[in-house]
Amino acid sequence: MHLNYEYQIKIAQKISKNRNNAKILDFGCASGIVVLKGRKMGLNIYGADINFETLTKEKLNKLNYFGDIIKETKNGILDFDDNYFDLIMCNMVFEHIKELEPVLNEIFRVLRDDGFFLCIFPSKECIYESHLGIPFINYFSKKSRFRFYLVLLLRSLGFGNYKENYSKKEWTIVKLDSYDKNIFYLTKKEIQKLFSGYFKYSFIEHDYLAFRLNKRKIFRFLFKIPSILFILKILFQKIAFLSILATKNKIIT
Repeated sequence: MHLNYEYQIKIAQKISKNRNNAKILDFGCASGIVVLKGRKMGLNIYGADINFETLTKEKLNKLNYFGDIIKETKNGILDFDDNYFDLIMCNMVFEHIKELEPVLNEIFRVLRDDGFFLCIFPSKECIYESHLGIPFINYFSKKSRFRFYLVLLLRSLGFGNYKENYSKKEWTIVKLDSYDKNIFYLTKKEIQKLFSGYFKYSFIEHDYLAFRLNKRKIFRFLFKIPSILFILKILFQKIAFLSILATKNKIIT
């Protein structure tokens, strides 16, 4: 299981330990890996996404999960009651959403007033673009011709994910087209502005790093030094992604 999924499970377990029968939502659950794992561990966890592949639906139907435990989101509306969840989590979802504010509003609706919202996703400032496996491309406009030649050059040097049987030029054309249609990065400031309209939030990359390095005692002392902790958080945001933990900050009418 990917470390991000394991981290989500860890946070879900922590919330469930402190709240009897805590309700948890994996927002943008894809094939339902986290939901299936969480259910096996006794967590009261649900999933939601906008579409599911046929094989995924068949698998979930066999478990009697699809439509009940894992639900399809239609017209941007989550099929859950107001103030329903103690914890909502999403992993690498928000960079795929063109208009983020309606999504935050919907998450706010189904989150309990004392609930928590954990989200992990990269900002526009992230150096390495993980979907294509090419650094720096999110620093350029989608209309930039220079970006095309930069990606082609880096692909020729061996960079890039899911290379398949494309020539280097074909790969560049196909992958950039997919990127332009499906990836919508926001700057950290834009993200903060949107979140502040709905939530009190904090950046918790240090917690993720501590989880990731917890078996390496040599690194543990670093998290006790404020200046080093600050530098590590900034570096992680630039190299990997943001990790945000939020709570409701007001009642929106």
